[in-house]
Amino acid sequence: MPCVGGGFESVYRRAVRRVLASLAVLVAVAACGRSSVSTSSANGGLAPSEVADLTDALNADINAVRHVESLADYGMPARNLEDGVAMATDVVIGRVQTLAFEGSGRVITFEVERSFKKQTAYTIELSFGGGLVRGQSGSVELVDDDAQPQFAVGARLALFIQRIDGARFAVLPFVGAYDLSDGSVGVRISSPEFHRLSGLPEQQFVELITTALR
Repeated sequence: MPCVGGGFESVYRRAVRRVLASLAVLVAVAACGRSSVSTSSANGGLAPSEVADLTDALNADINAVRHVESLADYGMPARNLEDGVAMATDVVIGRVQTLAFEGSGRVITFEVERSFKKQTAYTIELSFGGGLVRGQSGSVELVDDDAQPQFAVGARLALFIQRIDGARFAVLPFVGAYDLSDGSVGVRISSPEFHRLSGLPEQQFVELITTALR
């Protein structure tokens, strides 16, 4: 998850201006991941065989196709780590195992290494918006989203999640995902916690989580 400096204020203000109700966002993401959609509308109208080939390619390399910015509006239900910890059903650290596309969204299988709030299952599913679409040029593109970004298979992440049902969860927008792949915290620039947490050693980050849970 690349962390690029600069432009934080404008991105953050834009996000704040388009605030929607947080629960509505999570319900919409859940519905996106769970609904049954015909081939003509699911996954940007791509044929199942094309989706299967692209899924294999993106599991090997998340940048196998061009990424485009989502036009979806998201609320910012939590504005900092402490709010996220309070709102989350659980806070987990683990690793992305697989990426799949379902309906007009995507589902990530996530292996839990550590759970901070509850005894979350060893393997969970995460529902996201942002799927495959066919661009104007005819090429396939992957919709990327500041609120709920794309994650590469193998990425080690800390996630603040809310249960949808069973072992399926949604990730809190903006403050719900942190990349720990290199031992320090990677934060997208759109997160209100970018300046505070970007580059923080993992152990200090974990201490912030445990402190917020007290």
